[in-house]
Amino acid sequence: MAEGEFVRRLGEVGHWQDNGRVGIVNLLADAGLHVHEGLVLTRRAHEEFLRTSGVLRDVRTAARRGEDARRQAAEIRSRHASYPVEGALNRAICEALIGLNARVVVVLSEDLEKGSLRSIPEVKDAVRDA
Repeated sequence: MAEGEFVRRLGEVGHWQDNGRVGIVNLLADAGLHVHEGLVLTRRAHEEFLRTSGVLRDVRTAARRGEDARRQAAEIRSRHASYPVEGALNRAICEALIGLNARVVVVLSEDLEKGSLRSIPEVKDAVRDA
């Protein structure tokens, strides 16, 4: 799998239709304001993690059981909280971070912001949490 399937440079992702943070960052860059270089994990990266970690399987099983959704979500989250990012996704993230050559990284999602990350393991933990 090519790195581009999982990770893209910030300027390569285009504009998002919603008010997501990455979309706003792209708009600022297009307006000529200085924006630090960044990386974006693609939907494909998210799907790969769900598949390889077993989260997707557990979500489908939980949906079939039809029990309390909040309890099931909490169980799935706790069961997969420490699942490592592995394989091609791990390689793509590591290579992209090394290529970025940044001393500090921030991981952003719609629901999470973790900053001052100084190591690849810290970044991968934050990505998993997101």
